[in-house]
Amino acid sequence: MIKIFDRYLFKKMIVTFLVIYVVLFIIFFLIDNVANKIEEMHKINDFKLFVEDRLVYLDYYVLYFNRLLGSLFSFFIFLAASNVLYSLDNASSRELIALKTMGASSARIIAPLVMGAIVISFALTAFREIRVE
Repeated sequence: MIKIFDRYLFKKMIVTFLVIYVVLFIIFFLIDNVANKIEEMHKINDFKLFVEDRLVYLDYYVLYFNRLLGSLFSFFIFLAASNVLYSLDNASSRELIALKTMGASSARIIAPLVMGAIVISFALTAFREIRVE
């Protein structure tokens, strides 16, 4: 049976990782575009080619980003879990102390974070291995 705080911690772990992933993707996208002078890459007058070219362009960046930073995803998962635990023990909320006083063990608190890390790992592995052509 999943308790309320298990769902809360699991959701917080997934959202924190997605925020880290999206911010790093945007930074990567901007740096690569500045380095490769995007204004010279896309000078197309036909709208159909323009739309198709943009989709290929985005697909290139998603796959290239995952290939380039794929070995660092375990660090990003650890960073997300650390951020969740830090935000639980923040001076303003003290949610971690409330969980401990309710009788939750440390293993019970960490279990949703481990489950979130497993789900993120499976999703990233599936994204990397399953190619739609």
